[in-house]
Amino acid sequence: MTDLKYLNDILVTLEYNIKGLQVVLQKTMSDTYFLKVENRLVDTDLLYSCTTFIVVTYKPALDVLNLLTISYKCEIMSSCELRYHDIDTELDLPTYVVLIRKLLLETHYSLCAGAKEEYIFTNFNKVHKEDLVKCLVERSPISGDIVYRSSKCKTVYPSDMLLEESGQCAECNNLFASFFSPQESAEKEDLRCPYAECRKLFRRLGSYKKHLCMHAEKVLLEKVEKQKEEEHELKEEKRRMT
Repeated sequence: MTDLKYLNDILVTLEYNIKGLQVVLQKTMSDTYFLKVENRLVDTDLLYSCTTFIVVTYKPALDVLNLLTISYKCEIMSSCELRYHDIDTELDLPTYVVLIRKLLLETHYSLCAGAKEEYIFTNFNKVHKEDLVKCLVERSPISGDIVYRSSKCKTVYPSDMLLEESGQCAECNNLFASFFSPQESAEKEDLRCPYAECRKLFRRLGSYKKHLCMHAEKVLLEKVEKQKEEEHELKEEKRRMT
């Protein structure tokens, strides 16, 4: 029960030093205790949930606190380990108090805007199937609209990590920029393999070039093998002559 004692101490310390937080001691089904820390102010657009909350666990043997910052979607945004007894000398407060205050009260979070459904459909002729599998599709809890996101998007970010113009995270911005940026391309007849035994058709110049390189390597290997055979035959002919 040592971890429980420390967690209770942390709960009291947080409530004393940080106003505006709700700190609750909870237990998992495997009888592991943890603290759930969240802002008392909830977001009505998120069904009266907080954008983020923090789960605090403690390992007495290592004197290690683990802080998981989790989004309203129950996805881990960040993880941090620090020692229970560490003190911020400038503020004369436990380090975990300073960090939790920064994460929950001093950092403003926003939802990545992703790309709206109508934007994707308007440009659908430019989208390739291999790009679509990199997307997540969900309904925005704020607008109710269908939103496309990168499969690497965490949805919730500190506001200063989102692009000011689009409201997108870096992952979504990179993905959708590649969706609609001009691709190296040519007419279909120009992207057909010129080798008579192949004649494979390609949509992208990059794939077409790689394919031609494979043919070139094959031709080179055939030439090398033919050269070896000719050298072998020449040696055999010389041997017979002697």
